[in-house]
Amino acid sequence: LEQIKHNVSYPLIFTAEEVEQVGMPKAIELMREAFRLLSEGRVQVPLRTAMETDDKTGMALFMPSYAPSWKLFGLKMVSVFGGNVDPLPAIQGQMLLMDAGSGQLLAMLDAPSVTALRTGAASGLATDLLSNASATTLAVFGTGVQAWTQVAGVMAVRSINRILVKGTSPENEKHFCDRIRGTHKVSCEPLWKPTDLLDADIICTATNSVDPIVELKNVKPGAHINAVGSYKPHMRELSEDVIARCKLVVDQR
Repeated sequence: LEQIKHNVSYPLIFTAEEVEQVGMPKAIELMREAFRLLSEGRVQVPLRTAMETDDKTGMALFMPSYAPSWKLFGLKMVSVFGGNVDPLPAIQGQMLLMDAGSGQLLAMLDAPSVTALRTGAASGLATDLLSNASATTLAVFGTGVQAWTQVAGVMAVRSINRILVKGTSPENEKHFCDRIRGTHKVSCEPLWKPTDLLDADIICTATNSVDPIVELKNVKPGAHINAVGSYKPHMRELSEDVIARCKLVVDQR
């Protein structure tokens, strides 16, 4: 930004395709730096503000931040309307960046793609730091955008040769597996029964489930879990016995 600040008109507009060009390896390194700054208390990240519609069918989320070392203010504004149907996506919004020296609005980025890339990168970083280095089998719950970047995050840091997928329908699972085989060139198949999960070294959950989908009896000792889907108090992807037994690591207290 410093190099181009005086040669362009603001704000810059970054589409979803342009955000995705950052790439998962670079995104993971950026998340590593961001989490380090957060842990050291060198950034301000207030609790996000959430507002729900009267009929509970949708909500808007506002997430501000300030990074002095990057000289940037940020605000991500996202709406989540799970009942939307194509072509209207369930998640919409924009990420705003402001110059912390002058207050000038510098850029607007497609927020859903930032969210997907950032969440996948956070799980990639967690997997790199916390999972077994010899992990080869990944299980993914979900077949949407978030699930796709979960796969990309894990694939960037571990030598995965087999992926198991659980979606809301056989059609979704088949499409997701076909895409994985075409992009990552690894074996991919549906998670046929709950006990198949015992093969997984790494588990990613990216769903909107309100009932637990992962139980301790189906998780092998030493498995690493990235649970990213739940964002409301009543949503639960992991059962009580999993939470009670695991070493629980959060990105922010």
